[in-house]
Amino acid sequence: MSHITTEDPATLRLPFKEKLSYGIGDLASNILLDIGTLYLLKFYTDVFWGCGTYGGIIFDLEILYRLYRYGNQASCWIPDARSVQKVNSVLFILYASFPVTLLAIANFIGTPFDVAIKTVMATILFMLYGLFFSMMNCSYGAMVPAITKNPNERASLAAWRQGGATLGLLLCTVGFVLGYESYRG
Repeated sequence: MSHITTEDPATLRLPFKEKLSYGIGDLASNILLDIGTLYLLKFYTDVFWGCGTYGGIIFDLEILYRLYRYGNQASCWIPDARSVQKVNSVLFILYASFPVTLLAIANFIGTPFDVAIKTVMATILFMLYGLFFSMMNCSYGAMVPAITKNPNERASLAAWRQGGATLGLLLCTVGFVLGYESYRG
C-alpha cells in the first residue's frame, strides 16, 4: 500500500541532517577545488618547473581562461538541459567525479619531459580538471529543486552550501599558510 501525503510540497521542511549533509558535500567539493588551485600553483613553482613562470602562464593566459570559462558555462548547461530531476543530477555528479579525481591526481605528477611538453600537458590537465569539476559542481547545485519545493528551504540549502564552500576555502587557506610557514622555517 502506498503512502499518500496531503501536505503541500511547497511547505514541507527539510530535516537539519539533510541541510548539514548538503553543506558538507560542498565543503568536500571546495576542498578539492582549492587543493587544485592553491596547492597546484605551489607545486608548479617548487616541484614541476622550479619557477613560477610557467604556472603563471597556465593560470593567467587570457585565451586559456576564455576556453576554460566556455567549458565551465557549457558544463553548467549540460545537467540543466537533461533534467532537474535528482536522479539525473546524481548520475552526472558520479560520472564527473571520477575524471575530477583522476585529473586532480594527474595534475600533481611530475614528469621528466622538457619544459614545452610539461607546459602543454599541465595546461590540458588543468583545463580538463576545470571542465569536469564544473560538471560535477553545477550538477550538485541543480539538485536543489528536486530536493525541495519550499522556497524557504531552497534558500536555506543555498546558505548551507555557501557555508560549506566557505569553510572548505578557509581550511585549505589556513592549511596552505601553515604548511608554507613550516616549509620556509
